[in-house]
Amino acid sequence: MESYIFGIFPRSELLIEATRKHRKNLKELVYKETEKIIKLQKSSKLSYVSDPLLNWDDMLRPYTLNFEGCLLYTSDAADELDGV
Repeated sequence: MESYIFGIFPRSELLIEATRKHRKNLKELVYKETEKIIKLQKSSKLSYVSDPLLNWDDMLRPYTLNFEGCLLYTSDAADELDGV
């Protein structure tokens, strides 16, 4: 059986803040978070690894934050999931 995750991943709080403030190191932060999510996919032994598309706008975040019982995965959570 093959498995993969596809779609726009939510950004970490750090990356959201950097995007809002137009920080100079934004490209570097996007690269580091992308690398972190790709490593998580590889360590999970998914059949295919996809780009988390962190440089795309996360238009669903405001809606997700307002749904009761809905959990928002961010790349911050990758540390918590490491080794699970």
